Amino acid sequence: MTFPEVRNFVEYPEAESYSIIRKSTDLIESKPVLSKNITESEENRAFNLAESALVSIQGKSLNNLQRAIFKGAWQGQTYEEIASEINCSEGHIKDVAADLWKQVSEKLGQKVYKKNFKAILEQRLSTGELALCKSNQIPCHYLNNRKKYWGEIPDISGFYGRDEELSTLTGWINKDQCRLLTVLGIGGVGKTTLIAKLAKQVQNQFEFIIWRSLHKAPAFEDTVTILLNFFTYPKVADSPTSVEEKILLLLEFFRSHRCLVIFDNLESVLEPGEQVGCYQEEYSGYGELIRYIGMIQHQSCLVLTSREKPRDLELQEGENLPVRSFYLKGLPLKEIQKILLAISPFSATESDWNFLVKYYAGNPLMLKILATQTKELFECNISKFLQIGEYKISEIRDLRNLLTRQFERLSSLEKQIMYQIALGEAPIDIKSLQEKTCLSSSGSKFMEALRSLLQRSLIEKTPAGLKQEPVIMDYVNMKQV
Repeated sequence: MTFPEVRNFVEYPEAESYSIIRKSTDLIESKPVLSKNITESEENRAFNLAESALVSIQGKSLNNLQRAIFKGAWQGQTYEEIASEINCSEGHIKDVAADLWKQVSEKLGQKVYKKNFKAILEQRLSTGELALCKSNQIPCHYLNNRKKYWGEIPDISGFYGRDEELSTLTGWINKDQCRLLTVLGIGGVGKTTLIAKLAKQVQNQFEFIIWRSLHKAPAFEDTVTILLNFFTYPKVADSPTSVEEKILLLLEFFRSHRCLVIFDNLESVLEPGEQVGCYQEEYSGYGELIRYIGMIQHQSCLVLTSREKPRDLELQEGENLPVRSFYLKGLPLKEIQKILLAISPFSATESDWNFLVKYYAGNPLMLKILATQTKELFECNISKFLQIGEYKISEIRDLRNLLTRQFERLSSLEKQIMYQIALGEAPIDIKSLQEKTCLSSSGSKFMEALRSLLQRSLIEKTPAGLKQEPVIMDYVNMKQV
């Protein structure tokens, strides 16, 4: 909705404008006081608190123009200065301000205007007459006004297990306030489903949530435009055109609002055939955005799922830093049984169950594919299916396709290393592997390729050496035939 007198300012719809109190337990638990002699950060916290109190008084969120007036008045600006700052006519600013003070006056039963509103809010807050919702330090009525776009989020009604993983990731988001999380793992291990469950669990911690699938490799320009439109940034006449300016706009919104953004299947915009984690040239904007989100302080969170780790993350992440990675493993037997029994009443001996889950490393998607064939051909009897030896990946096309998509992204050196590891059933130490691949004179390339394979979750490092899961080993041996 555009005001006639506004030149470069578009108002947010009231239901889509939000403000959030910065995390401040002391301001919530005790009676808040808005002191004049405070630091800049304390002033910001006080303003956020006062704004939420004003919202509580009105019973609805401030639109963007009202917020600009409120903020300017709070900082002691004149109406002329406020109008100049947002490129709006002074007359219109005065009209909107008069209506705002009138609404507040009616709610409080006391005359409120530009010169006294700050003192009145301070007095009402200090005496406890204005109560704020303690939940997440977000004003109560915002809980019903949040904006979510779930996009291609998968159904999680059949979600089982992952309690430990969910607990860890939830703690990173809620307690540690991480701003960039990456969940890594081989295809089919359940990264997307896990993050879908996580997003549903933490949704009340955020004002804005958007799920964006990168499976079909959408152009970065399309993605950043969708994000900006979703966050209803003012569509000004001189809107930014460069990637850097658009990223900075998003970051500004991430600072002032608590947002959760999920990019699913990031590997789709990474370069195949090279060392892991390099962006394709036309998708380099994703790398810039992710790097800035991890580097610059804000109160939002970007969650990535990927089969490959973006290279830029290594220098930013750490166990006690706001940028972290999580490698997802397969599920244990009991959880796999629950998933398959939800499809059909599969039966097998205990040893056959254990063998199957070990062979496929607890990969839920691989085991679902296998279960489908078992249901069609062997009346859900897994033991009968295993007896004829058709369980191997070489015998099931859909399983081969799942690993082929990942294997074809490897460099020639990575494939050579994979072949050497697959030749022996026992783990192999790094020195012996290097000798077998005849790369003793190219140590740096060899080590880089090893790290790349580890980050792709295609090999595993154990105390005894490097190894592959049985299903991957069979696939690699099949490729050599």
